[in-house]
Amino acid sequence: MLKVLCALMIALSLLHDGEMTAREGTLVIVGATADTIVIAADSATSANGKLLGTSAKKIFKVGKYGACFLEGTVTLTSIRDGKIAIDADFPGVISHSLATHPLASIVSSYQLTLSALLEAIHLLQVKHPDMHGDPNHSFLSFGCVGYQESQAKILTTDFYSPLAAGQQTVTKATEHELRPGLFAPLGASATSNEIIRGAGGKPFVSAKEQPVVMKYKSALRAAGLLESITTEDLIDLAKICLEATETQEGRDFDTKAYTVGGPNHFAVIDRHQGFRWTQK
Repeated sequence: MLKVLCALMIALSLLHDGEMTAREGTLVIVGATADTIVIAADSATSANGKLLGTSAKKIFKVGKYGACFLEGTVTLTSIRDGKIAIDADFPGVISHSLATHPLASIVSSYQLTLSALLEAIHLLQVKHPDMHGDPNHSFLSFGCVGYQESQAKILTTDFYSPLAAGQQTVTKATEHELRPGLFAPLGASATSNEIIRGAGGKPFVSAKEQPVVMKYKSALRAAGLLESITTEDLIDLAKICLEATETQEGRDFDTKAYTVGGPNHFAVIDRHQGFRWTQK
Protein backbone atom coordinates (compact mmCIF):
# COMPACT_ATOMS: atom_id res chain seq x y z
CA MET A 1 0.00 0.00 0.00
CA LEU A 2 2.79 2.38 0.86
CA LYS A 3 5.52 1.18 -1.51
CA VAL A 4 5.64 4.63 -3.09
CA LEU A 5 7.34 5.84 0.10
CA CYS A 6 10.30 3.47 -0.07
CA ALA A 7 12.76 5.99 -1.53
CA LEU A 8 16.26 4.99 -2.56
CA MET A 9 17.57 8.36 -1.37
CA ILE A 10 19.74 9.58 -4.24
CA ALA A 11 22.05 12.57 -4.46
CA LEU A 12 21.26 15.23 -7.04
CA SER A 13 24.04 16.49 -9.26
CA LEU A 14 24.98 19.82 -10.85
CA LEU A 15 26.69 20.25 -14.18
CA HIS A 16 28.27 23.66 -13.81
CA ASP A 17 28.18 24.92 -10.22
CA GLY A 18 30.12 22.25 -8.39
CA GLU A 19 28.84 19.05 -6.87
CA MET A 20 25.72 19.12 -4.74
CA THR A 21 25.79 16.79 -1.76
CA ALA A 22 22.66 15.35 -0.16
CA ARG A 23 22.51 14.59 3.55
CA GLU A 24 20.01 11.80 3.58
CA GLY A 25 18.27 9.04 5.54
CA THR A 26 16.12 7.38 6.90
CA LEU A 27 13.83 4.74 8.41
CA VAL A 28 10.39 5.94 9.45
CA ILE A 29 7.86 3.45 10.82
CA VAL A 30 4.12 4.06 11.05
CA GLY A 31 1.74 1.72 12.85
CA ALA A 32 -1.88 1.84 13.96
CA THR A 33 -4.35 0.28 16.38
CA ALA A 34 -8.05 1.02 16.64
CA ASP A 35 -7.36 4.09 18.81
CA THR A 36 -3.71 5.04 18.36
CA ILE A 37 -1.08 5.79 15.75
CA VAL A 38 2.58 5.02 16.42
CA ILE A 39 5.36 6.80 14.54
CA ALA A 40 9.06 6.16 14.95
CA ALA A 41 12.23 7.31 13.21
CA ASP A 42 15.99 7.32 13.51
CA SER A 43 17.98 10.57 13.63
CA ALA A 44 20.96 9.94 11.35
CA THR A 45 22.11 11.80 8.27
CA SER A 46 24.59 10.43 5.77
CA ALA A 47 26.25 11.24 2.48
CA ASN A 48 28.25 9.14 0.05
CA GLY A 49 27.97 6.08 2.25
CA LYS A 50 29.15 7.71 5.47
CA LEU A 51 27.23 8.75 8.57
CA LEU A 52 27.56 12.49 9.14
CA GLY A 53 25.39 13.10 12.18
CA THR A 54 22.75 11.72 14.52
CA SER A 55 20.64 14.74 15.40
CA ALA A 56 18.31 15.13 12.43
CA LYS A 57 14.68 15.89 13.17
CA LYS A 58 12.38 13.62 11.15
CA ILE A 59 9.15 13.64 13.19
CA PHE A 60 7.25 16.91 13.65
CA LYS A 61 4.28 17.33 16.00
CA VAL A 62 1.20 18.80 14.29
CA GLY A 63 -1.42 20.32 16.58
CA LYS A 64 -2.86 17.90 19.12
CA TYR A 65 -3.75 14.95 16.93
CA GLY A 66 -1.07 14.58 14.29
CA ALA A 67 2.53 14.42 13.18
CA CYS A 68 4.45 14.94 9.97
CA PHE A 69 7.59 13.09 8.89
CA LEU A 70 10.46 13.44 6.45
CA GLU A 71 12.22 10.61 4.66
CA GLY A 72 15.00 10.80 2.08
CA THR A 73 17.08 13.90 1.48
CA VAL A 74 17.37 16.07 4.59
CA THR A 75 19.61 18.89 3.37
CA LEU A 76 21.41 19.79 0.15
CA THR A 77 24.72 21.60 0.20
CA SER A 78 27.20 22.71 -2.44
CA ILE A 79 30.61 24.32 -2.62
CA ARG A 80 30.64 27.95 -3.73
CA ASP A 81 33.78 30.07 -3.66
CA GLY A 82 35.45 27.41 -1.57
CA LYS A 83 32.78 27.47 1.13
CA ILE A 84 29.97 25.07 1.98
CA ALA A 85 26.56 26.61 1.27
CA ILE A 86 23.23 25.18 2.40
CA ASP A 87 21.00 25.11 -0.67
CA ALA A 88 18.01 23.40 0.91
CA ASP A 89 17.07 22.61 4.53
CA PHE A 90 13.90 20.54 4.33
CA PRO A 91 13.45 19.99 8.10
CA GLY A 92 13.70 23.77 8.50
CA VAL A 93 11.07 24.32 5.82
CA ILE A 94 8.71 21.87 7.54
CA SER A 95 9.26 23.32 11.02
CA HIS A 96 8.68 26.88 9.81
CA SER A 97 5.51 25.97 7.94
CA LEU A 98 4.01 24.11 10.90
CA ALA A 99 4.96 26.89 13.32
CA THR A 100 3.33 29.45 11.04
CA HIS A 101 0.03 27.53 11.09
CA PRO A 102 -0.11 25.98 14.59
CA LEU A 103 -3.88 25.47 14.65
CA ALA A 104 -4.25 23.93 11.19
CA SER A 105 -5.80 20.47 10.81
CA ILE A 106 -3.77 17.48 9.64
CA VAL A 107 -4.93 17.87 6.05
CA SER A 108 -4.39 21.63 6.03
CA SER A 109 -0.95 21.28 7.65
CA TYR A 110 0.01 18.72 5.03
CA GLN A 111 -1.18 20.90 2.15
CA LEU A 112 0.45 24.09 3.47
CA THR A 113 3.75 22.37 4.19
CA LEU A 114 3.70 20.60 0.84
CA SER A 115 3.36 24.00 -0.84
CA ALA A 116 6.32 25.30 1.19
CA LEU A 117 8.46 22.32 0.15
CA LEU A 118 7.53 22.78 -3.51
CA GLU A 119 8.51 26.45 -3.29
CA ALA A 120 11.85 25.52 -1.69
CA ILE A 121 12.54 23.01 -4.47
CA HIS A 122 11.54 25.59 -7.11
CA LEU A 123 13.98 28.10 -5.65
CA LEU A 124 16.64 25.39 -5.62
CA GLN A 125 16.09 24.76 -9.31
CA VAL A 126 16.24 28.47 -10.06
CA LYS A 127 19.55 28.69 -8.21
CA HIS A 128 20.88 25.55 -9.91
CA PRO A 129 19.19 25.34 -13.36
CA ASP A 130 21.26 22.30 -14.39
CA MET A 131 20.01 20.20 -11.47
CA HIS A 132 18.89 16.72 -12.45
CA GLY A 133 18.95 13.15 -11.17
CA ASP A 134 17.32 9.73 -11.41
CA PRO A 135 13.60 10.23 -12.10
CA ASN A 136 12.76 6.63 -11.19
CA HIS A 137 13.49 6.96 -7.48
CA SER A 138 12.23 9.68 -5.15
CA PHE A 139 14.81 11.88 -3.45
CA LEU A 140 12.39 13.14 -0.79
CA SER A 141 9.22 11.87 0.84
CA PHE A 142 7.01 14.01 3.07
CA GLY A 143 3.94 12.85 4.91
CA CYS A 144 1.51 13.51 7.74
CA VAL A 145 -0.40 11.08 9.93
CA GLY A 146 -3.13 11.70 12.46
CA TYR A 147 -6.80 12.02 13.17
CA GLN A 148 -9.19 14.31 11.35
CA GLU A 149 -12.89 14.05 12.13
CA SER A 150 -12.08 10.84 14.07
CA GLN A 151 -10.59 9.19 11.00
CA ALA A 152 -7.00 7.96 11.13
CA LYS A 153 -5.20 8.77 7.91
CA ILE A 154 -1.83 9.15 6.26
CA LEU A 155 -1.09 11.59 3.43
CA THR A 156 2.22 11.43 1.59
CA THR A 157 4.02 12.99 -1.35
CA ASP A 158 7.15 11.67 -3.07
CA PHE A 159 9.41 14.04 -5.00
CA TYR A 160 11.28 12.87 -8.11
CA SER A 161 14.11 14.85 -9.65
CA PRO A 162 14.01 15.67 -13.37
CA LEU A 163 15.94 13.50 -15.82
CA ALA A 164 17.38 16.52 -17.62
CA ALA A 165 18.19 20.10 -16.75
CA GLY A 166 15.31 22.53 -17.17
CA GLN A 167 12.59 20.01 -16.39
CA GLN A 168 10.37 20.25 -13.32
CA THR A 169 10.37 18.05 -10.23
CA VAL A 170 7.62 15.43 -10.40
CA THR A 171 5.47 14.63 -7.37
CA LYS A 172 3.25 11.66 -6.57
CA ALA A 173 0.71 11.94 -3.77
CA THR A 174 -1.14 9.21 -1.87
CA GLU A 175 -3.77 9.19 0.85
CA HIS A 176 -4.82 6.16 2.89
CA GLU A 177 -6.92 5.30 5.88
CA LEU A 178 -4.87 3.70 8.66
CA ARG A 179 -6.36 0.36 9.63
CA PRO A 180 -5.74 -1.45 12.94
CA GLY A 181 -2.69 -3.67 12.81
CA LEU A 182 -0.88 -1.66 10.15
CA PHE A 183 2.91 -1.71 10.53
CA ALA A 184 4.61 0.12 7.67
CA PRO A 185 8.39 0.67 7.52
CA LEU A 186 9.21 3.50 5.11
CA GLY A 187 12.59 4.23 3.56
CA ALA A 188 15.43 1.81 4.31
CA SER A 189 12.87 -0.90 5.02
CA ALA A 190 14.45 -4.16 3.83
CA THR A 191 15.55 -5.31 7.29
CA SER A 192 12.20 -4.47 8.88
CA ASN A 193 10.31 -6.33 6.17
CA GLU A 194 12.56 -9.37 6.57
CA ILE A 195 11.95 -9.42 10.32
CA ILE A 196 8.17 -9.08 10.23
CA ARG A 197 7.40 -10.92 6.97
CA GLY A 198 10.39 -13.13 6.22
CA ALA A 199 10.81 -16.81 6.97
CA GLY A 200 12.25 -17.98 10.26
CA GLY A 201 15.96 -18.49 10.76
CA LYS A 202 18.78 -16.38 9.38
CA PRO A 203 19.14 -13.49 8.99
CA PHE A 204 18.09 -11.63 12.17
CA VAL A 205 17.37 -14.79 14.16
CA SER A 206 17.36 -12.97 17.50
CA ALA A 207 14.88 -10.33 16.28
CA LYS A 208 12.60 -12.89 14.66
CA GLU A 209 12.43 -14.89 17.88
CA GLN A 210 11.21 -11.96 19.95
CA PRO A 211 7.68 -12.72 21.30
CA VAL A 212 6.16 -9.54 19.84
CA VAL A 213 7.52 -10.36 16.38
CA MET A 214 6.10 -13.87 16.58
CA LYS A 215 2.76 -12.44 17.78
CA TYR A 216 2.61 -10.03 14.86
CA LYS A 217 3.46 -12.71 12.30
CA SER A 218 0.71 -14.93 13.69
CA ALA A 219 -1.74 -12.03 13.48
CA LEU A 220 -0.79 -11.44 9.84
CA ARG A 221 -1.61 -15.05 9.00
CA ALA A 222 -4.97 -15.16 10.79
CA ALA A 223 -7.96 -13.09 9.67
CA GLY A 224 -9.15 -10.64 12.33
CA LEU A 225 -6.17 -11.01 14.66
CA LEU A 226 -4.43 -7.78 13.63
CA GLU A 227 -6.87 -5.90 15.85
CA SER A 228 -5.26 -7.69 18.81
CA ILE A 229 -2.00 -5.81 18.23
CA THR A 230 -1.55 -3.16 20.93
CA THR A 231 0.16 0.21 21.00
CA GLU A 232 2.96 -1.29 23.10
CA ASP A 233 3.35 -4.09 20.54
CA LEU A 234 3.85 -1.55 17.76
CA ILE A 235 6.39 0.45 19.76
CA ASP A 236 8.32 -2.73 20.56
CA LEU A 237 8.22 -3.83 16.91
CA ALA A 238 9.50 -0.44 15.79
CA LYS A 239 12.37 -0.58 18.32
CA ILE A 240 13.37 -4.06 17.17
CA CYS A 241 13.30 -3.08 13.49
CA LEU A 242 15.20 0.18 13.95
CA GLU A 243 17.88 -1.38 16.16
CA ALA A 244 18.34 -4.36 13.82
CA THR A 245 18.70 -2.04 10.82
CA GLU A 246 21.41 -0.12 12.68
CA THR A 247 23.54 -3.22 13.38
CA GLN A 248 26.37 -4.47 11.18
CA GLU A 249 24.13 -7.40 10.24
CA GLY A 250 21.51 -4.92 9.06
CA ARG A 251 24.03 -2.99 6.99
CA ASP A 252 25.36 -6.20 5.45
CA PHE A 253 21.80 -7.21 4.57
CA ASP A 254 20.72 -3.85 3.11
CA THR A 255 23.16 -1.38 1.54
CA LYS A 256 20.75 1.47 2.35
CA ALA A 257 20.88 0.68 6.08
CA TYR A 258 23.99 2.84 6.48
CA THR A 259 21.63 5.85 6.33
CA VAL A 260 19.92 4.75 9.56
CA GLY A 261 21.31 5.48 13.02
CA GLY A 262 20.20 6.29 16.56
CA PRO A 263 19.13 7.79 18.80
CA ASN A 264 15.67 6.70 17.75
CA HIS A 265 12.49 8.63 18.46
CA PHE A 266 9.00 7.29 19.16
CA ALA A 267 5.65 9.02 19.47
CA VAL A 268 2.03 7.96 19.96
CA ILE A 269 -1.03 9.82 18.74
CA ASP A 270 -4.07 8.80 20.78
CA ARG A 271 -7.51 9.30 19.29
CA HIS A 272 -8.71 10.86 22.55
CA GLN A 273 -5.62 12.22 24.30
CA GLY A 274 -3.59 13.37 21.32
CA PHE A 275 0.16 13.40 20.62
CA ARG A 276 2.82 12.37 23.11
CA TRP A 277 6.48 11.47 22.85
CA THR A 278 7.37 8.10 24.35
CA GLN A 279 11.06 8.46 23.55
CA LYS A 280 12.65 11.61 22.17
